[in-house]
Amino acid sequence: MTWAFISIGFVTGMLGSAHCVGMCGPIALALPVGNTNKYLSLLLYNLGRAFTYSILGLLPGLLGFSLQLAGLSQWISISLGVILLLFVIFGYGRKFETLAAKIPLFGRLKQSIGKLFKKSGYSNLFVIGLLNGLLPCGLVYTALLLSVGTGEPAAAALFMFMFGMGTLPAMYLLSVFGNSLSMSFRQKLRKAVPYMLGIVAILLIIRGLNLGIPLLSPSVSDKGKMECCERE
Repeated sequence: MTWAFISIGFVTGMLGSAHCVGMCGPIALALPVGNTNKYLSLLLYNLGRAFTYSILGLLPGLLGFSLQLAGLSQWISISLGVILLLFVIFGYGRKFETLAAKIPLFGRLKQSIGKLFKKSGYSNLFVIGLLNGLLPCGLVYTALLLSVGTGEPAAAALFMFMFGMGTLPAMYLLSVFGNSLSMSFRQKLRKAVPYMLGIVAILLIIRGLNLGIPLLSPSVSDKGKMECCERE
């Protein structure tokens, strides 16, 4: 399992979590915690999101597995980095997000989430997180694209789960201290996201350049697999 690459999932989630603060902030601040333990409720909500992300990662993992069999691991990393840079420069993530939001299915999904807000409970908050993970999000789409580079379904699912965990600190703090964060401050955080994702893109490109630097840019074996990431 490509642990070095999977760690990029967590980094992407952490660096891009400012986007989550802007987009999912209203939901996180309005969660029906009721008489439940607030901190446990927030944790369950965020775990629900991460679980949904992990399920979504299975399909791109299958695609990555096919590409790995073709011995393209090095070029996958470089290509993903270039594509991510294009996403950042031209704002494709936001455009996909806008288009997806117009799909009727997502409208019904929002209605379902709205009904769940009428009652509290730990299981209810977990389900809200599960459904929240399906809402249109350019950052999630970007992470799904990157998960192709893991090269197998299980690794891609773990990549997406770690991505969800990377967004957890910011979302958790937002839920606890959100009322003290102004809307203008959240907007400034969102504007910083492209620069953060640009860093991830550059790391992906360096990783595929075969520079022989452990973890950062490992050597590629004759079989086209990263030497530091091969299974025993």
